[in-house]
Amino acid sequence: PQIIGSYIIAGTSLVLFIDWLVARYDFPQYYVTLALFGIISILPSVIILAYFHGTPGKDEWTRIEKIGIPTNILFIAVMLFIGFIYDFWKISPVIEEAFPVEIFFISNVRSSNEDLIILDETLEIDGTTHLLKPISDEKIMILNGKILSKTFPVLNNQFKYTSYSDIVNKMAKGGTLPVVYDYRWQEQLKLINESDDFKKGIIDSYVGSTNQFQIESDIHNAFYINVYEIEPPVDEINNYVMLPFFHRTIGDIIGENNESINYLDTLYTDLYDIGILQVAEGMGQLFSHSLDEIPYQLAHYVNGTIQQWINMGYISGYKQLQIGISAINNDKVVIKHNDDYNRLKNNMILSVNREYQSDHNGQERFRTDLLNYQKAIKNNDSLMIIFNEMADVNGFTQTA
Repeated sequence: PQIIGSYIIAGTSLVLFIDWLVARYDFPQYYVTLALFGIISILPSVIILAYFHGTPGKDEWTRIEKIGIPTNILFIAVMLFIGFIYDFWKISPVIEEAFPVEIFFISNVRSSNEDLIILDETLEIDGTTHLLKPISDEKIMILNGKILSKTFPVLNNQFKYTSYSDIVNKMAKGGTLPVVYDYRWQEQLKLINESDDFKKGIIDSYVGSTNQFQIESDIHNAFYINVYEIEPPVDEINNYVMLPFFHRTIGDIIGENNESINYLDTLYTDLYDIGILQVAEGMGQLFSHSLDEIPYQLAHYVNGTIQQWINMGYISGYKQLQIGISAINNDKVVIKHNDDYNRLKNNMILSVNREYQSDHNGQERFRTDLLNYQKAIKNNDSLMIIFNEMADVNGFTQTA
């Protein structure tokens, strides 16, 4: 019994150690399965050695040992061989089996006076009007190359990403090319007030729009990248502004082997009928002092936007990213998180919100936290300016 007990303890320790190695160094998960199989399957040999190997003062192999142990080892070898042949040991992640993989399209950089008519030629920032100007074709080409070489490699690896050239190559195999699109649909959005206007806006602007481009290219999720020079520079150092927007269109051309799908709405355009499941938009505004900064800003924007849309429920089937503060030590903040897919990146900016309930002393806790924060930042002029502005807008001072 002592031998078998020691063996079980040692085997359990080995499995736990291998499981730690898998989690720490990202080894294949089936290493744990193999270790567990080996420990259990060799147990007959351990029992034979413990109870049948010789007698006190006598060290010789018995008949059952000579037959049982080689048979046990042969059985293990055969099972390992069969397992590797038929992939019994490899376990696929559940998310790959349960949910379809989302693909995100990232456009080439756009920068033109025609687009500015829709996007707006000026930006109003802190009472100052800034004029936007298109960047040169040479800068656009440089940026496109840097986005491919620097943005794509650092994006969250939970999803798949595709570029315009990928779409062209894919569609060319079928004898077609992507639609040349502009932002006419985004222009219609400025005029839409009701759901009926929304449908009419899609129909009226469909030909040549991002909606047509995505539906015919079979793209559900698209990031459109717009970059302009800005004068005067923002905060005297930021010479460029990136205006990325995210457009999600889930729809089909009705009649292309999809008659069994129950669409939320059907739109009748001049080209064909469209079955719509979802249409949603989002837009950002990012300033940078150089073109070299833009590819990294774009990576953070894409990761942040996708996670936000997962949290809002627009994109389903993926675990919400949860981050919490576990410790604060002077200017260092320690966080705990559930990021299993490399979504958190170096230099990513994280923001935090705290919610207070009206019951359970929520108002009193809010007042205490607010006064403690005000006390902590009283010597930081920039933070105090923001605090006082927010207090005026939201009535924090009255609440406190």
